[in-house]
Amino acid sequence: MPDAAIPLDSDEIEVACDLLWFVRREDGLSGAAEALWTRLQEIRAGDLGGSASTGLADEEATAVVSAARSVEKRVPLDPSELALVDRLRRRVPLP
Repeated sequence: MPDAAIPLDSDEIEVACDLLWFVRREDGLSGAAEALWTRLQEIRAGDLGGSASTGLADEEATAVVSAARSVEKRVPLDPSELALVDRLRRRVPLP
């Protein structure tokens, strides 16, 4: 994990994957978001409570926040999605 990476635990990886999956299915993902989706698929547990962890670069964190914005236009975010997005929004400058 790079020094400046934003750490994610296993549950947060699952939440990020859910957000990215929804956008991937509905609208398609940008290059950075698609690359993150692919990277997370290799390490995710597939359910909450696993032991995976990783770090997000700023560009990846921005991709997750952008995915959340797209999702929340259609359906409300759940508490775990809101918590992750709020944490990421505090860490990265958003366009």
